[in-house]
Amino acid sequence: MPNSLLPRSRAPETPDSNPLGGVRSTYPGPRAQISRDANLTWWRRILPIISSHRLTFIASIVLSFASLIFQTLVPNLLNGAITHALQKHNASLHRAVVEIVVVGALAGVTGILSRQYLYRTAYEVEADLRSLIYEHLTWLSFSFYDRVQSGQLISRANSDIRSVQMYSTFAPLILVQTSIGVLAFGFMLKIDPLLACIAMVVMPILYVVGIKMRRVLFPISWITQSRLADVATIVDENVNGVRVVKSFAQEEAEINRLADAAERVAWAYVKDAQIRGQWSPWLQNLPQLGLALVLAFGGVMVINGRLGVGAILAFNAYLLMLQAPFMMLGQLVMMGQRAKASAERIFEILDEHPEVIERPGAYDLVDVEGSLDFDHVQFGYGPDVEILQDFNLHISAGETVALVGRTGSGKSTVARLATRFYDTTEGAVRVDGHDVRDVTMGSL
Repeated sequence: MPNSLLPRSRAPETPDSNPLGGVRSTYPGPRAQISRDANLTWWRRILPIISSHRLTFIASIVLSFASLIFQTLVPNLLNGAITHALQKHNASLHRAVVEIVVVGALAGVTGILSRQYLYRTAYEVEADLRSLIYEHLTWLSFSFYDRVQSGQLISRANSDIRSVQMYSTFAPLILVQTSIGVLAFGFMLKIDPLLACIAMVVMPILYVVGIKMRRVLFPISWITQSRLADVATIVDENVNGVRVVKSFAQEEAEINRLADAAERVAWAYVKDAQIRGQWSPWLQNLPQLGLALVLAFGGVMVINGRLGVGAILAFNAYLLMLQAPFMMLGQLVMMGQRAKASAERIFEILDEHPEVIERPGAYDLVDVEGSLDFDHVQFGYGPDVEILQDFNLHISAGETVALVGRTGSGKSTVARLATRFYDTTEGAVRVDGHDVRDVTMGSL
């Protein structure tokens, strides 16, 4: 059938249609971009994304801190109730019970609201990061995809983003929860300064352990994320290329290849578990030593009449409050190292720049007839892979031309240069006499 008689489709006239043939996005995009300053720490580069959701994020932090205050008031109220209502009989026990119940209820309500706002912020940040990385991938040139495996991109757009999102949103909350130790220590100082100092004697040891744990966890966290990406790459290649695998009867070979990659991931996870198993007990159990010291010295004080029974009960309650933050501290260290490794892998993509970009002053290609010219074109996919040399071709508007040749001779390359997926090394490609490098990408 002559080309002029072929039916031509026409896009419907909708608000989302682009006069140049494209489609306008109805998605407004992420509220903010990451910082492009590669010299900043990874969390400072992510900060603009979190700041764009600052209302819900700040609300979650404030409510969490309020819940924390209410929690630390309960042991103090318990100390007062035992001392004044049960021992000295100069206060109402009923009133003390009501106060404790009310404060406990307020702690619960504020804690629930805090988590609701926090989870909302976390998933919105995650959605923004996913959209941001996909938006960036759509702008990168084809040369980037020639050297990066698709499975690596899938992994970084999924598991790596999840690691960054979890740490970026939950780390501040964990730090707020950890600050319960500061408030608890303040109440302990108010009860008895000497006993409070005895209870905190293990804290320097915990600090040293946390620093050491952070240093040994980062390398294995990077290895784990990298090997997960390798598994994703193999699965992606085999699913998309299943016909090739079956055609060459390579099922067993591909199964063995995936099994090897899965074993490498398992090794990384086991190594990570060994490190956590070695260091986490220190963070979790050293506060128990502080509890034993309080019971030993505080018990002597109670026996000697220097300290009341309510005070020692309040001290024990505050020490129990200190255990949860230190367990969270160990979790925070592990999450932080994995998030750092994941963030650096994500930035490897976001810091890439497209090689094919519009020139300043590029204009739209309109009223196109369709003639195509290759004028002394030279092109290669690398310095050692020369494909086209002094290639010349003229195709008139409406003319059909078939390029025939062996694999690797440059047939597909010619089509890619016509759509400016790549730029020529020398020479020019012209549509209706317009150099494709002078027109806008969308119109081309």
